[in-house]
Amino acid sequence: MQKYVNQLIGDIHKAKNNVPAKPYYEVPPEMEGIEYILEWENNPEILMSKLFKLESYLFPPTDKLNTIQMQAITDAILEMWAVFNFEATFPDKLPVLYQYEQLVKQLDKKVRWTSEGVNVFWSWCDIEPKTCPFPEEFCDCKDLPD
Repeated sequence: MQKYVNQLIGDIHKAKNNVPAKPYYEVPPEMEGIEYILEWENNPEILMSKLFKLESYLFPPTDKLNTIQMQAITDAILEMWAVFNFEATFPDKLPVLYQYEQLVKQLDKKVRWTSEGVNVFWSWCDIEPKTCPFPEEFCDCKDLPD
C-alpha cells in the first residue's frame, strides 16, 4: 500500500498545477479592485474533484491505511487546498482518521472557485454538537456556553 500512497501523494502535488488561470474582466477605473466579485459571480460551481482532477475513488478507505499514511495524505491535501485558496480547520485533538475522511468527502462537493481570497473555509462546525460530524469527545462546540 505504501507504493500507492506515495503515488497518490505525488498526484496530489501535481494537482497544484491545475489551478485555473485568473480570468480577466474589463472594469471601469472606479470599480477596480472588485474583479474578484465578478469572478465569483461568473464562475460556475464545480465539483472539487473536477477542479483538482483527483477523484474521491482514488483515495483508499481508512481501514487500508495506517495513521502515518493518512497523515501524509491529509497534509498533502491541505497543502493543495491552500494553493487553490481553500482552508480547513479541525478540532484540536481530532484524530487524523476523521480529518482524512472529511477531506476525501469534500471531493464530491461543489464549490465556486476564485483566484483571490479564501474560496471556502471549512470548520465543519455549526455550533451545534448534535450535528457535529465528529464523535462527541472531539466536538469543541460542546464546551461553548449557551
